[in-house]
Amino acid sequence: MTGFRDKNLELLIKETRSSTDEQLSASIGYIPEEFESSKADLLRKLFSNLDKPIFFFPYIGILSGAIGSMSSRAIGSLRKITSNLMDKNETFSTGLRELNIPDLINLLGENFFSRVFSGYGDDSIAQMVPAALVAENVSMFQAMRFLHHRTLAGIEKSTRYRRYDKRGPDGNYLYIVDNLIKAAGLEGHFRATIDKAFDIYSSLCDQKEGKGKLVIEGIKEKILPFGVFREEVRKALENKSDRQADDSELLEAYDKTIRAMHLDTIRHALPLATSTLLALEVNSQNIRDIMFAGYSTPTAESVAVTELLRREAAKYAGPLIADVDPGSPDEKIRSRTLDAILYKHNTGFLGRDIKYRIDRSNLYYSKGEEKGFGLYRIQHCHGFVRVIDDLFGFEVEVSTKDTIDDLVAAIIAERNPGMSFADAYNYVHRLKEMKDDRGSPYRIEDPEILSLEQKRKLILEYAGISNGLRTNRRHKPGRAFENVYFNISIKMPIGEIRDIRRHRILTNFDPGYFTHELDFFISPVLKEIGLENELLSKYNELAKLNDVIAEKTNPIVASTALPLATNERMNLKINFRELHHILELRTQPGAHINYKRVCQMTACGINQYLNGIGKDTIKFLDASTEIDYGRAIQEFRTMRKLAQK
Repeated sequence: MTGFRDKNLELLIKETRSSTDEQLSASIGYIPEEFESSKADLLRKLFSNLDKPIFFFPYIGILSGAIGSMSSRAIGSLRKITSNLMDKNETFSTGLRELNIPDLINLLGENFFSRVFSGYGDDSIAQMVPAALVAENVSMFQAMRFLHHRTLAGIEKSTRYRRYDKRGPDGNYLYIVDNLIKAAGLEGHFRATIDKAFDIYSSLCDQKEGKGKLVIEGIKEKILPFGVFREEVRKALENKSDRQADDSELLEAYDKTIRAMHLDTIRHALPLATSTLLALEVNSQNIRDIMFAGYSTPTAESVAVTELLRREAAKYAGPLIADVDPGSPDEKIRSRTLDAILYKHNTGFLGRDIKYRIDRSNLYYSKGEEKGFGLYRIQHCHGFVRVIDDLFGFEVEVSTKDTIDDLVAAIIAERNPGMSFADAYNYVHRLKEMKDDRGSPYRIEDPEILSLEQKRKLILEYAGISNGLRTNRRHKPGRAFENVYFNISIKMPIGEIRDIRRHRILTNFDPGYFTHELDFFISPVLKEIGLENELLSKYNELAKLNDVIAEKTNPIVASTALPLATNERMNLKINFRELHHILELRTQPGAHINYKRVCQMTACGINQYLNGIGKDTIKFLDASTEIDYGRAIQEFRTMRKLAQK
């Protein structure tokens, strides 16, 4: 860690604080776009600036949400996407020209927030100031750092609908080389190794010849043959009472579906240094949290992006972030901020050499359960259940200390105002207080104790199952389900961790950086066509680069060298109600086959608890094989709308 101590975090913040906006933008490789003057005038009504990678929507709502969502699938930067929208939609351009909203809200708000927040430190005030934030030209690793926080919403540039083999104006692939890597003299080594990863990704992108063509053929043969696709789509259209598709529509939808699955399959070759775009719906409290963490993350990219964010946010919420400025001339603010955010960098980092690991030799029971392409093995251990997928190499470990009685007690307490949890638990167990011969109290069970069948009946009625009230996945069971928590650990590729985290699981114990100790994921399709050894060779080169950077700078910077194929643990604590939402949402037809599989495995794990009640209440989990026909329904609707214009 000597390299990092020579250029520690506080020094990095000082240097960044004295840099201009242009220098900070250039440090992450951002090149400002040029717009003709008439368009620039209109774009300034929507965005806080046109020449920096961090910017806000001054006015948020449906408009900011729609434009931010478009960035996920459309080509180019968010402001370029909006500029293209002006060309295609004259009504949109006219609306922007006529938009003229005085800034009275900001003028009124600044005085109010300065007085109330600075004077009383009321965090609820900051939570009432919404913002739409955009970060362009940041690394995928930095985007994950943003989404680590409990933001209101977030969407990143898709790896399913967009290719990443495009080169920039300088002829280089689009990825971030952190300035700490450059300062350590590793830029040449970094670029040479990362370029090889992009080279193989680029070769896999070609759908007409070479390796890319082999991938397409493998998907068509092994995962989604056209005959199966046609049959399943026709069933789906019939179930939805939609007009049946003709052969030409089926073929067009099939090709679009295969293209998306193709990019899904090869995306794991991309390194975490890859440039991306992230749109976030936040409030001012979120911005404060992001800034605290950003200044405390020892990468030049994080500190530069955070400083740009501070400067831009100061235009709209200055009083709310004044105490999150490590470069402030106010020594009290500066010292308090640094004390709060700086890692103890002089003592180095805790490595992953902790010896207290689970002894997996005490697993005493294993059974198989057919799902999808292969077999899940379910192992019972002291304290947890482990679900293993031998084909994909995924693992899910599930544990809970809660019981079916905890859920029943929560339901009873909710339905009886004034009743405490203790009263509810006593009711569930029907405990009577008695006294012995000496007058000392003790408790015995009432003979009329609630039976398991009675408890199940109460739960299924409350969840809307037995009475038919829960008719789709958006009808969540009641909040009493939030009283039961599961600890879940999932071994899966970083690419899938990014997908699952997009839905903002509240308590996620993700690591501050990534390593390659759990090896790499190779899609079964890529194995089938003989690319496993070549991919592993490239991934091992990235792993060696990661080790070199970690030694000369720090392991957080080194994470950017790892590919999305890197297996990692996602540890989370999640309540039973939230699990219904995540598992049912991420197993719907059209879901990525990897995270669909992981969610199916998680459901298998939790069904080992609570007397299997999850099998009945998680009613809309799709436990079928990973047939990706769901997207085709949307493709038909889009094609038909376009045909009508």
